[in-house]
Amino acid sequence: MGGVSGGAAGAVNAGAGSLGDVTPPTVLSVSPDDGATGVRSDAEIVIEFSEPMNQSATVAAFQSADLPDSAVEFEWNGDGTTLTITPLAPLPYAEGTDEGINALTISFTITNAAEDLAGNQKASAETFSFDTLRRITRDVGAALTMSGHVREDGDVTGIPVVGDTNFNMELRALLTHSLSLLPSPDTAEYLSADVLLTESEIRGTPAADLGELTLVSVAFETLGLTAFSVAADSSPRVITLTSPVTTIDVLSLVVADLEAGAAETQLRMQYATPTDGNDDFDFAMFALEMPLRVVYLLP
Repeated sequence: MGGVSGGAAGAVNAGAGSLGDVTPPTVLSVSPDDGATGVRSDAEIVIEFSEPMNQSATVAAFQSADLPDSAVEFEWNGDGTTLTITPLAPLPYAEGTDEGINALTISFTITNAAEDLAGNQKASAETFSFDTLRRITRDVGAALTMSGHVREDGDVTGIPVVGDTNFNMELRALLTHSLSLLPSPDTAEYLSADVLLTESEIRGTPAADLGELTLVSVAFETLGLTAFSVAADSSPRVITLTSPVTTIDVLSLVVADLEAGAAETQLRMQYATPTDGNDDFDFAMFALEMPLRVVYLLP
C-alpha cells in the first residue's frame, strides 16, 4: 500500500517550513483617502502597509508626476509599516474667479516593486488620487442704488463722499454689497474680504481738520437719514486712506453677516468730528465701483 514514511513526511514538513514568509505585502490604508476632495495644501500622504517593508525598495516604488521624489521627503515609523510622504512645498490649489473651475488632482502610484523584508513584492501596482481645495477670488460690485453719501439734512447723492461741506454740514458715506453669490461659511472657508476704495478727489484737509476716519457695520433699507444715523452693529475701525486705492479689511463683518443669513453687507464711513465749522469743504470722494473682493476656499 502506498503511503508516506515518517522520514519522508518529516522532509516534506521541513520543506514547507523553509518556505518562510511568502505572502505579498498589501496597502492597508492611505491618507488622504483615495478619491478625497477638499484636501488642504499642508496635507501629508500616509501609507500603511500590512507588514514591515524593505524601506529603500518601497520608497523607490513610489511614483508621482505631481509629487516627484525631489519635491517630497520620506519618513518611516519605527516598525517600518507606515510611510509618511511630506511635500516640500504647499500642495497647489486650482484658482479662479468662478466656482465652476475644476479642482487639481494629485495622483501617486505604489508599483509592484515595493517589497517586504522577506523580498516578497506587491502583487500589483496601485494608484491613488485626491483633489485639493479650490481658491476662489470674487469681486462683488457695490449696489449703486444703496450706496453713496447722505448729508446730515437728509440730502442723498449716489457718490461716496465722507467729510463736511462749505456750509458746515456732515457727509457720511454708505456702502452696500450683496452677499447672494457667496457660499455659506458652512461650506466655504473665508480667507479675506476687502472693500477697495479708489480715491477720486480729496478736497481740503479732512484728515487734519476732522480727525480719524472710521468704518462701522450698519443695516438700512434706503439711503437717507436712517442710514445716516442708525446705530452701528460693530465697533468702529480706523481707516487710513492711501492713494490711489485704500483696502479695508471687512472679513469679520462679512462672515458675521453670512452666518446671520443677511442678504448684504452694509457699511458706513464717517470722520470723528462732524464738521470743523470753517465754511470750507473737507472731504474724501471715491469712485463708484467700490468692489468687495472676497477670497475663499471650496472643496
